[in-house]
Amino acid sequence: MRDLFFLSAADFVVRSSLVQPGPLFAKTRETLSCTVAVCVRDDGSLVLVDAGFSEAACRDPIQELGCFTRRCLGLRLSPEHAIVHQLEALGFDRGQVAAVVATHCHLDHIGGLCDFPNAELIATSEELKAIGDIAPRLGYRPTDLAQAQQLRIAQLTGPRHLGFPASLDLFGDGEITLLDAEGHSSGHLAVLLVGPSGAYLHAGDALLLEWEAGQGFEGPGRVSRLICTDARALDRTLEALRQLGIDESAGSAPRIVPAHDRRVFDTLPHAPLDSGAVSDPRSTSRSA
Repeated sequence: MRDLFFLSAADFVVRSSLVQPGPLFAKTRETLSCTVAVCVRDDGSLVLVDAGFSEAACRDPIQELGCFTRRCLGLRLSPEHAIVHQLEALGFDRGQVAAVVATHCHLDHIGGLCDFPNAELIATSEELKAIGDIAPRLGYRPTDLAQAQQLRIAQLTGPRHLGFPASLDLFGDGEITLLDAEGHSSGHLAVLLVGPSGAYLHAGDALLLEWEAGQGFEGPGRVSRLICTDARALDRTLEALRQLGIDESAGSAPRIVPAHDRRVFDTLPHAPLDSGAVSDPRSTSRSA
């Protein structure tokens, strides 16, 4: 992997009591991120872990998402939040994005898929079933799946890895490994990324904030418990993350990256290390 860095596709402003331990009716607010991992492959193509909201939604969230969704999520969106715009500002072309790995298929994780004309959506069969169900499920929008030009079902047939029950080495080189992290949703993935700046585990919504995998006041938090599809599976996933947290403090495990923890996001690399090699000369022909 040539480069690995992280971008945030939105701000969510919510009551702290919903996502932090403490009094339920505290009036303080917490700003959450919408963290997307950007992997620059050796051939110049990009693989994203999640894609945030679309360019259109960032430009006009009420029109695209509805007033209720915007208010319910505490969404703060502007055009510059779109991942496609952030990548272009760093010198990449939207045609370079070859794949979007979905930790899960909720609207804030794959809404931006439509901005990448060459991207394959990689997700578990459980997630694709959930988003395609006739009866809509909370957080899923069938229109997001309709934007996918190509689909690849992630079949986790590999062995137990880092405490997770099943795995898939996506390219067979150990750089991007999908892990079974069921609980928040039925086919939720965590994604192990190994790049030049180190190893990171994009945990998606398996935990909303880092403290939920800590050794003090153990998670899940109020919202995590409320919106999960399988509480027992979520507890198993959190236990694997909790053990990773112990190993990480000893310097022997990847950094855990929750999708919505702004404090963690602020400590991550936000631009490629190799700034002189971000452009792919083949991107124009691929996106034409």
